[in-house]
Amino acid sequence: MSKLIRVVQGRNLVREIRLDALLGKYFDRIEKAHGTVEIQDPELENKLTADELKRLYAKFPYLNPERPLPPKPSTEPVAFRENVMPIKEVRDDIYGGNQDDVKPLKAFELLTNEEIVEWLTANEIPFDKRKKKNTEYLIQIITEQNGN
Repeated sequence: MSKLIRVVQGRNLVREIRLDALLGKYFDRIEKAHGTVEIQDPELENKLTADELKRLYAKFPYLNPERPLPPKPSTEPVAFRENVMPIKEVRDDIYGGNQDDVKPLKAFELLTNEEIVEWLTANEIPFDKRKKKNTEYLIQIITEQNGN
């Protein structure tokens, strides 16, 4: 008579499967039928002989209490980048001439409509949600709020 091993299959299906089925060549059919097999039998060492345990540990290495553990992570502090990148100067060729003659592009004008809508709702600024696709309307709401 084969010994029954308590397993959890899939999400939470608790079953007992015969040891020879777990170690046999048709084990992939068991996993295919019910999902991944995870052995959770607290009396495993009491039920099985040393040879059976060795074969089970070969098939399911996570059960082996004597398996080599992964190395511990380094306790050294993480070095962050100390050199801060300087802010790039605004180039004249972007504006097509002198910067003083052209109104500079504001940060919110670079955002997408969805980002502007998220910003408006996060700051509890009232706006017509039916016009959330209208970029000019959204920019107008922001400029009115900022007093520009």
